Amino acid sequence: MAHGGCCGLGRYGGRPSHGTCRICRDYRGVPRGWGDWVHLAALPIAAVLRVISRGRLSPGRCGCEQRRQKWNARR
Repeated sequence: MAHGGCCGLGRYGGRPSHGTCRICRDYRGVPRGWGDWVHLAALPIAAVLRVISRGRLSPGRCGCEQRRQKWNARR
């Protein structure tokens, strides 16, 4: 792991750099920072909002991913 991470999703040949792993939007591992914790808490809330709005709210246009990356970068 000195030169790269281990990708459970099989991307980047299974050994992405740590920088690539840090910004991966499909990351499913130990939370990397506040951004991942907030993301985990917001998932059920977003699902309820999608049901209430009858699908008019679509994921990906809310800025969640940018917030997640920014908050994960804070140390």
